[in-house]
Amino acid sequence: MQELLKDKYIIINNKKYYIKVPKIFCFESGILHMQYCEGDNLEFYLRNKETYEKGKNIINTLLKYIIENKIYWYGFAARNILVGKNTIYFVDFEKGIGNMDTDIQSFLQHNVYEEYSIFLLKKDRIYTLNDVLSVKDNYNIKVSDIKYKRYKALTIKLGYTDFISKEDYLNVLKLLLEVEEPRLIDGNFYFPSIPLYRIYKEKGMDAYCDEIIEIYNKFHKL
Repeated sequence: MQELLKDKYIIINNKKYYIKVPKIFCFESGILHMQYCEGDNLEFYLRNKETYEKGKNIINTLLKYIIENKIYWYGFAARNILVGKNTIYFVDFEKGIGNMDTDIQSFLQHNVYEEYSIFLLKKDRIYTLNDVLSVKDNYNIKVSDIKYKRYKALTIKLGYTDFISKEDYLNVLKLLLEVEEPRLIDGNFYFPSIPLYRIYKEKGMDAYCDEIIEIYNKFHKL
């Protein structure tokens, strides 16, 4: 990743930011020793209405940049991005990086779009749900092969236990993304993903899935 980002920069509101990853010094006794990076977490820019516009410009510019330059970082998320004075740091590469032939739509479907959209109003996104969740080739997916635990649990909760078509699977993702969609209430931001995550941590996966379906049913008919 360091080589991919060497001497790379972006321009946001006429300001130049270099894009870097922290230097790794060593991994010893289960502890990763790495460079200290000074900056503000991009998630908090997006969660604060005073800094939201700046955060929106940064995350949209970065997503456009990594896709145009084929840097398919599966950990792309506001919480994994630090904004310093002249440098933007990408951190957390546990999920890996796709190769140069990675399909853009598939890249976005695998957790990336969810992380991109949960703190960004619908009108401010450079990719819509239809862009990401349209079906190119419909085929069956083995439920046990679904990579992300929450997606798999929600799929099973909705009655798919053995196989699910690609189209139906994308509809499951759409359900989740619509429930998590941020909105303005009386001029203030409301982010459903925050209380949902709290339910997940405090009450477990089953309660989390039940809550998602209950919220969806208030506005849609399953």
